[in-house]
Amino acid sequence: MLPGMTNAGLLVGVGEHTHAGSRTRNEDYAASYLGTAPERLATGVIAALSDGMGGAKGGRVAAELAVRSFIDAALGQPATLGIARIGARAADATNRWVHAMGRTDPALNGMACTLSALVLCGSQAHVLHVGDSRIYRLRDEKLTLLTSDHTLGAPGTSHALTRAVGAQDNLRVDHSAEPARVHDRYLLCSDGVHGALSHQQIFAALCKRAAPRETAFQLVSEAAATLNADNATAIVVDVLALPATQYADLELAFADRPLRGVPDTGDVIDGFALTEMLGDGPYTRVFRATDTIEKRTVILKFPKPRPGLEKALRTALLRETWIASHVRSPYVTEAIEPPLERRSCVYGVLPNYPGETLEQRLLRRPLITSPSNSPRRWLRCIAREWYTGTSNPTM
Repeated sequence: MLPGMTNAGLLVGVGEHTHAGSRTRNEDYAASYLGTAPERLATGVIAALSDGMGGAKGGRVAAELAVRSFIDAALGQPATLGIARIGARAADATNRWVHAMGRTDPALNGMACTLSALVLCGSQAHVLHVGDSRIYRLRDEKLTLLTSDHTLGAPGTSHALTRAVGAQDNLRVDHSAEPARVHDRYLLCSDGVHGALSHQQIFAALCKRAAPRETAFQLVSEAAATLNADNATAIVVDVLALPATQYADLELAFADRPLRGVPDTGDVIDGFALTEMLGDGPYTRVFRATDTIEKRTVILKFPKPRPGLEKALRTALLRETWIASHVRSPYVTEAIEPPLERRSCVYGVLPNYPGETLEQRLLRRPLITSPSNSPRRWLRCIAREWYTGTSNPTM
């Protein structure tokens, strides 16, 4: 890490609570795994919740199997796969295991369950979900539902699931990712909570900003006190600190993104409309582009695929992006990091600084000269001119 930089790392607060409600058995199961420092860097912090179905022992067994198996499988995957693939593989392995047990053990015949998981890795929050348990996010005093219920939706069928862990051989899991922020508060809950409490009640409890364990206890207790209360379970996760962008994070983020063929002016890539080619060298091609999503002008740098050099080109661009994301200087450009799910290939994104290029400045009058013939002082003179507003670098 460069001098003057600090990195508190990923720090969270987690609290959970569960109650059987008016039922004789509690078929919900929830767990969180904070992990070791190396595990946090690779797979992050995992919180998972499952609501078992099928009655008798089957529902509880399915729920506990799903949560434990998902966490174990996620930790056992190669970190280079990326969280989306890690989560999908873990969910698939969990589904096959629960489905197989439900078919071979008569006491567990047809068991199935929901599964909702939150994975905080680096500065990204990943949501993996199947069923009708839910994940909410409280940010800037606004409560947002991050999952969709997999139910039939017709009157009288609100509890009839269209997707569940163990119900079939194959499982399709919803996945979404977003940049996490310090002070974000996440809630994972079974339908015994969100089915008994209104959106406003959940919002009010989370907004009190009590300790995660106290908030989880309050939500579950209020749900369990309602008439004909179902099993109710809640996990509350507070984001207390996020790590600075690490080189390893970028490596993991770009590991499954290909080096595409060199684009041309007029192409639109991931919502970036390439409007002007600024440079074309042996290893990279640079464009000015319009970000049609964020409504801004940016610079995009694409490495050119060359046989035998793909790894070196990828590494060079990642290193450049990592350094730019850490350095704060009027003389060095910053780096822009679009959401991972938006990227389809490897490229760098930089701010666009209106003005002339270094080449244009060197060619126009008055010429910049150094009285001492010192290259270092000469470069400082150019940088000072840019910084004071006389001219700005394009890249």
